[in-house]
Amino acid sequence: MKRVVALVALGLLLAGCTTPPAPEATPEPPAEYTVAWVVEQSWVTFHDRFPDVERPEVKPERLITSGEWAETIAGCLREEGFDDATATLGEQIESASADQQDYQLATYVCSARFPIDPKYFRPLTEKSIGLVYDYFVNSLVPCLAAQGHTVSAPPTRDAFVTGWEGVPGWNPYGEIPLAEIGQAELDRLISVCPEYPPDEVLYG
Repeated sequence: MKRVVALVALGLLLAGCTTPPAPEATPEPPAEYTVAWVVEQSWVTFHDRFPDVERPEVKPERLITSGEWAETIAGCLREEGFDDATATLGEQIESASADQQDYQLATYVCSARFPIDPKYFRPLTEKSIGLVYDYFVNSLVPCLAAQGHTVSAPPTRDAFVTGWEGVPGWNPYGEIPLAEIGQAELDRLISVCPEYPPDEVLYG
């Protein structure tokens, strides 16, 4: 999960799943993306919904890559007593308890214990955005086609780069009908055709 994936949603969703926290919690980007800032976004998201809950003290244990987020947090949630917390390849965590306060608080605790490396929240350079485009066009689209899923023609490379606003304006996976294929098939597709280039390509 790259920054573009980390920005999919802010914090904690109510539809039976959890997604990683994203920088939109603050109106202005920070001068520097730090571990403390990442943890603070998780707390802001929780506190906005449950303002009367006292903030627990949590010591970060280790930074995780964005690709580790779902599995790591789901494992932590199970340690916290939410035995049905399950990570999906779509970088979400599913649980029947996802809309409960205790679950949301546990998600904050786990996110504070295992914060995502701040580098995934930093804006991509123009060069990196171009690499995302190249991957989409040259690797992802043909891979999806081989799996029986065709998508619309891509924009030009220049249009893709200039139209980037934190997330891609054109994304092949955005045209895959989840309601029709189901989560299991989406997870299979992602395992065969990764959503984005490897971290080392975008972040070195």
